[in-house]
Amino acid sequence: MPIRGRITWGKANPFRDPRLAHFEDAVVGFMRGKLPQGWKGNRVWENRWGDLPKRHYGHYREFYMGDSQMSGDLRVVIGRNGEAYLSDNHHRDWWQIVGKWWNRPNW
Repeated sequence: MPIRGRITWGKANPFRDPRLAHFEDAVVGFMRGKLPQGWKGNRVWENRWGDLPKRHYGHYREFYMGDSQMSGDLRVVIGRNGEAYLSDNHHRDWWQIVGKWWNRPNW
């Protein structure tokens, strides 16, 4: 499913999931090649269904929380330009997330 909307990350975001309490720190960790506690992944997101903007292979990396890559419902995809996308329902819906990491250099 395509991107549903754009959210500036902060106290007034629509996600009440406690696993997102340190979301900004997690995104910065992902960009530095580190997996914060509870997160898995760091694999190429192929964007097979065209849910996110088209980019070259390898542009997107996927991270998730859950028992396995197939069952993890909370997913974050990070692009090499600093863009971040979040799905809290196993990539049925995507939200573009804007935050303070936005101006970080490419990784």
